[in-house]
Amino acid sequence: MFGHGFEFGDPVKKVAPDFPDTKFFVINGAVEGPNFASLRFANWETDYIIGILAAKMTKTNVLGCVAAFEIPSLVRPMEAFKLGAKSINPDIKIKHAFVGSWEDVNKAKEAALALIDQGADILHINADAAAHGALEAAKSRGVMAIGNTSDQNPLYPDTVLTSSLRNVDRMFELAIGAVEQGTFEGKVYLYGLKDGAVGWAPFHGFDSKIPQEVKDLMEKTKQDIIDGKIQVPQIDKPTE
Repeated sequence: MFGHGFEFGDPVKKVAPDFPDTKFFVINGAVEGPNFASLRFANWETDYIIGILAAKMTKTNVLGCVAAFEIPSLVRPMEAFKLGAKSINPDIKIKHAFVGSWEDVNKAKEAALALIDQGADILHINADAAAHGALEAAKSRGVMAIGNTSDQNPLYPDTVLTSSLRNVDRMFELAIGAVEQGTFEGKVYLYGLKDGAVGWAPFHGFDSKIPQEVKDLMEKTKQDIIDGKIQVPQIDKPTE
């Protein structure tokens, strides 16, 4: 049984003891018990690498981040994006804004335009449905954007450089596999690059504009993260 969202944590804790032979999973949760566990994406690993890409592609040396809320699940990838960019250019300026909504397209657009007015020429966007407002802002001003969760380039082909992907199907496959193989544990499972649960989308029309050395650096960094040579920290509070 899967609860798609951290809000299912408390209900699962209440219900699971009544069904000891059933395994429960809470996506993006923090609960754990004898027959229930939480599943999380280590998507900050991908966003660190995308931060490297952004630092290599910016012309203004100013990046912007638009997130729906100031919550750990959104702050972690945003802060990893900043760290990746600063690993290339410690002096790069990175500004952020929180929309305060998952759905308010107009507020997201206003937040994005404000960041663009401050010089940002690449926006890292993680705001669910509200993200379309930020993407529209980027499109209208001719700046690039980073999509989230799924490949958003088909919606904004001249705007979305790449997207930070979360492979829910792969997460389900790994979780179900743990049950079938008898290795289930009541804990928080963290699935990242080494599991094939996160990654980045194709560059589509931007592919020829990205130097091969940048693509190679992204792949090398990915392997270094998988091998444990680079540890991307989980930062829950936004930095300046």
